[in-house]
Amino acid sequence: MSDANIAFALVLFSAFLHAGWNSVVKAGRDRLMTLALVDGTAFVLCLALLPFVALPTAEVWGFIGVSIVLNSLYRLLLVRAYDTGDFGQVYPVVRGIPPVVVAIVSTFLLAEQLSSAGYLGVVVNLCWTYRSEPSTPPHPVHSACHGLRCRAIYCRLYCR
Repeated sequence: MSDANIAFALVLFSAFLHAGWNSVVKAGRDRLMTLALVDGTAFVLCLALLPFVALPTAEVWGFIGVSIVLNSLYRLLLVRAYDTGDFGQVYPVVRGIPPVVVAIVSTFLLAEQLSSAGYLGVVVNLCWTYRSEPSTPPHPVHSACHGLRCRAIYCRLYCR
């Protein structure tokens, strides 16, 4: 299996895991506590894998700190969003916005250039995120499956 196919499979597996933990958090009675349990489990799994990887270099730790702060803010806002909205409406937006923000920041602040296929992937992502919703929210499983299909297209186009 090529490196590109391994990366693609890992991205899809990640999307599947995200849909799963988002569903668990939305279904929990105390969403903040449920998120803490999900994150605590992930933390323990990561600690178990720590002996098998090298520690980051000193210059990376600042980026790790900023990432922790932004991710914590994202997760707290996610819990608030699930308190006020339906999973079928909140999940597509909270999963669809970050790739678009990364593409915009990368293009305009970091002078990175996406390929034509990469820009097409961003457009596919936007179309999925902001598709017209029916008056009755879709079933959460249907929404998550549709999201995984669109993420697969997005990843395949963006990674070229």
